[in-house]
Parts: sequence; structure tokens; C-alpha cells
Amino acid sequence: MSHDPTPRFIRAVKRHTEFAVQIKRRQHYRLVPLDILCVRDYYHYWRLIPQHRQTPCFTSTRRDRLLEHHCAAALTTILIVDDHGIVREGLSALLNSQPQMRVIGSASTGRQAVIAAARLKPTVIVMDLEMPDLNGIDAMERILIVLPQTRMVILTVRKSTEHIFRALRAGAHGYVLKEAAANELVHAVKAVAAGERYLSADVATVLIDGLLSSDVPRSPLESLSAREREVLHLTVSGHSSGDIAQRLSLSRHTIDTYRGRLMKKLCVTDRLALIQFAVEHALVPQ
Repeated sequence: MSHDPTPRFIRAVKRHTEFAVQIKRRQHYRLVPLDILCVRDYYHYWRLIPQHRQTPCFTSTRRDRLLEHHCAAALTTILIVDDHGIVREGLSALLNSQPQMRVIGSASTGRQAVIAAARLKPTVIVMDLEMPDLNGIDAMERILIVLPQTRMVILTVRKSTEHIFRALRAGAHGYVLKEAAANELVHAVKAVAAGERYLSADVATVLIDGLLSSDVPRSPLESLSAREREVLHLTVSGHSSGDIAQRLSLSRHTIDTYRGRLMKKLCVTDRLALIQFAVEHALVPQ
């Protein structure tokens, strides 16, 4: 009795292929259930099967689509948003070294983050709170309006009760401190990508203390409208009323009205006090 030198695994693939040909001849157009093979293995050994034995109902195009879908379903795509280039590069190297994670883009400002998120549609966005042009809270709110399924992880040095509550109320799914170990960010990305929430240990402590207190602090910024916050951010970033009016396509008189209204809500009397308020509440980098 002659021995077939073909490896047993490949012979199994051939038997599946022959079965697929029989099904095709009976006009049953469906994929053969691969009980002992995964998509990746079937794709790898497909080239070892003679061309005339390959079934027409499992063509290379359909095979590639199935493999692509199988790999993409388990891949977590990430957008990194931070105003420091060395931080973005370090985070990219860290997350790209993890299996099933891929950094597909980065941004240095809040406005760039909104544009990049709409274009790339990442699974997870890792974002700092303090950035020029548009802070992380406002950028996150705008992104979640367009992409509500995107998961948000805040990575910041801020750990006050006010900052944590503002971020969570705005829609953050994770909150990690920059002083934490590198693997903590990896755990946070995995958790939020799986539909869970993640808080650093220190953040959870602050959050619990805030909930147990007599009243949960609310930021004065929450009394401002989206347009008032935008005017505030541009004002403390050094833009004049004329520059803001041109950027927002509004009249200078309207900008002055917004500024007067927000200063009244924040109980500040001049531009210097407004800048100090913005620095204390992480609207601009220190």
C-alpha cells in the first residue's frame, strides 16, 4: 500500500475542495463549512492546491474579502491627539507594538482632531485635554456628534474632580493620567474598544470622593453655550475681535456681545482674569 507524501492537513483541504466542487455541480451556491480550518489557514494553503481542483464558488476575490473582513473585525484603529510631537510618536510606538492595534493617524490640535476623526473613523481616540485652537472637551463633543460609536480615552495630567466630571459628562469612556505606567494606557484602549469604561486608580478615587461629597461640583464652563466657549478659547489664545469674527464668519459686534455675555457668566471683569480662568480650567496649555 503506497504512502501519500502530502501532509495530512493539506489532504484535508483538498477533501474540502472536492466537496465544494460537488456542491457546485448540484447548483448549491454557498461556502463550504470549514470545520477544522480557520480563514487564515485556508488562505495560506490555498495556493498549494492545484488550480483545476479549486472550486469556483470560493474565488480568490471572495477569499480575499473574507480574510480582510476577518482581520479587520479584530483590529482596533486608533487616532492620537496631543499637542506635543514627542508624546504622539511615543504613543504611536507603544500602541503599534500591541497585537490587533494600529495607529492610523495623529493630530496636534482639537480642530485637526475633528477633521481627522471624520476622515479616518477610528475605533478609539486617545486625546489630551489641553491643546491649542480647540481644547479636548469641546473637540470630543464635536466628534461624538458625528461619530457616536467612537470610543474616547482622555490622557492628561489633570486629575481634579472638575476636569474628570467634565470629561465624563462630555462622553469620555476612559480617563488615564500621564503619570501612569505605559501598559495602563494599553489596558484602557482594550477596555473601551470592548465596550467597557476605564479609569486610572487615582481618577477612580477622586471620582468616588466627588460622588460621596454633599454636592458634585459643576464647572462654570457648563453654563456657556458652544459658541461662547469657542469665542472664549479664541480670545484667550490671543486672537482679536476682528480675527475671531473673520474665523467664525460673524460680525465684530456679535463677537463683543458673546464675550461680554461669557465674562458675566464666569464672573470675570477683564481680559487678564479671563486668561487666568482659562489656564486654571485647562482651556489653553500652561
